[in-house]
Amino acid sequence: MDSFLSLYRVVKDYFPFFTTLIVFFVIALREFFGDKIKIYLVMLFGALFVIFTGSISLKDSFKAIDFDVIIFLASIFIVGEALFESGFLYSISYRIFSKAKNLSYLFFLYIMTMGIFSYFFMNDTIAIIGTFLAIYLSKKFQLDSGPLLLTLAYSVTLGSVASPIGNPQNLVIASKIKTVTPFLPFTKYLFIPTLLNLFVLYFFITIYFKKKIDFKRKILFEKEKYVKNRNFKISFLSVLLLIFMISFKIILPLIFKNIKMPLFIIPIPSAILIIILNQNRKHIIKNIDYRTLIFFVSMFVLMKSLYLKGKPDFLFNFENIKISLNFIFSSSIILSQLISNVPFVILFLETFKNLDQRLLMALAAGSTIAGNIFLLGAASNIIILQTAEKKGSRLKIIDFSKLGIPLTIINVLVYLFFFYIFK
Repeated sequence: MDSFLSLYRVVKDYFPFFTTLIVFFVIALREFFGDKIKIYLVMLFGALFVIFTGSISLKDSFKAIDFDVIIFLASIFIVGEALFESGFLYSISYRIFSKAKNLSYLFFLYIMTMGIFSYFFMNDTIAIIGTFLAIYLSKKFQLDSGPLLLTLAYSVTLGSVASPIGNPQNLVIASKIKTVTPFLPFTKYLFIPTLLNLFVLYFFITIYFKKKIDFKRKILFEKEKYVKNRNFKISFLSVLLLIFMISFKIILPLIFKNIKMPLFIIPIPSAILIIILNQNRKHIIKNIDYRTLIFFVSMFVLMKSLYLKGKPDFLFNFENIKISLNFIFSSSIILSQLISNVPFVILFLETFKNLDQRLLMALAAGSTIAGNIFLLGAASNIIILQTAEKKGSRLKIIDFSKLGIPLTIINVLVYLFFFYIFK
């Protein structure tokens, strides 16, 4: 009995490591078993296992959860669901896509719109909204939904790079920036190369799908009627309020240097407005993406347990290595494929303290565009996959990577070029 307990104490320290490997292996099996494997449940079971086995205490589990990220996600999901439910999304889509006279221009507008929306609304939210829009546009113009869904996945990933609120990993990184506002370094280092990379994406899409899609085919975007009722007007106000809060976040510290507004506060007023005034508030609250919230809460706990028990040597045995741009990009892109980009960033920041702004921006860019290599490399991809399957569409890892790998190589070169300019 004593020998068994001794063995258990030794093995217990490795529970977080092997649990993490099993979790991501089971998630990868989803390619073969489809939506029978629920990603958020796999991550939840992993987190519960390390808690019940004593690998991490309940106190440390609670402390591990980044509630700023969770509150931000929940609030922005409420806003996104309201935009979809009220018809505001389709009203905006008509104003944007009615300018398209052929499929080539439609894809261009779709890329730019999804990319820009991801800057403001976080790519996980746009992944949900954009999936419905992709299927809607595919049916409207008799297209296979696959190319538009792939385009959406790459667009929201790239568009989110340049914003501290563009994706969960950027939100985590932004919390480490010691400056008046994280929007300034993100804009300085990442805005222009991100815009160029969206043009690169358009070029890749039109070349890759030229045999499958007649991009020169002319189209007519007929206007559909949507009643601009109370909920529609509230959605419009919530968008204006969100834009105001983002602007306020940027301007406030420039005027009052000692006053800082946390990033997670930005979408809260818009969410509160919707909950109070929207007549379908119960439906909206019921339909927000709780699975993604569970996924992130569980992931924070599992990654913290992994770090507390000693970070795995195969990931972070880099104490004697000088942290450089090339190192950050290479490690971000490679290791994000193993454990996904958000947990990678959490572990990286736990390991390497006091990174300067330029290196933090490199971490944001590298860890984000890593999501364009494999379908399971980013949470936004998983959201698109799950949402599309509900509507009868499906993406495959092989199809995603055929375009994603060469696209990411070009994206990396563009970002590195600009990083070496802004030394």
